Amino acid sequence: MGETKHEFGRLIRQRGVRQYVVLGAGLDTFAYRNQYPEHLLRVFEIDHPVTQKCKLARLREMGIAVPASLTFAPVGTSIACPR
Repeated sequence: MGETKHEFGRLIRQRGVRQYVVLGAGLDTFAYRNQYPEHLLRVFEIDHPVTQKCKLARLREMGIAVPASLTFAPVGTSIACPR
């Protein structure tokens, strides 16, 4: 995240930012550290389905609930080469 906490809060309040997208989220923890309620900021983690499955398994093992503000968006990475 290129913005400081203060600047990010300002973006949410003044500019109406309501979505935060993490592309290739892996084991990123922003959604679990997010201090804003669901109606102020939704977090979308975009990653390969296998990676998301592994992350969810680890979270379950550790007893960590998925925040209501978080949406997992599985995206495959196979790209067909045009001919």
